[in-house]
Amino acid sequence: MRKLLLCLILFALPLAGQMETRLERVEAARNAWPMEQITGMITMVNPESNRISVTTPQGIPYNFKLNNRTTITAGMQYLLPMDLEQDVNRTVAVKYMPDRLGDFATEIQVREY
Repeated sequence: MRKLLLCLILFALPLAGQMETRLERVEAARNAWPMEQITGMITMVNPESNRISVTTPQGIPYNFKLNNRTTITAGMQYLLPMDLEQDVNRTVAVKYMPDRLGDFATEIQVREY
């Protein structure tokens, strides 16, 4: 019984070290993409699902997820996602973090007319 327990411990120790390095690699891959920025027109706002669509002047649509850390401003005023519904067809600048699960908007600036 002691030999079995010793074998299990000796087998499990190297695996624990591999798990840490795997987690570190996953975290590094997540942070590997730099933040990007686009400018375009708001085409759709869905505050219930925290999503916004922006179309660039070249006609390329981008869909962004919003979270509680997304900063939305219009001039010097801070806005909520539901406030963007009245800004459809207005120009915005969006800073976002690309992600395999969807692009997360970190900052949205509504441009003045």
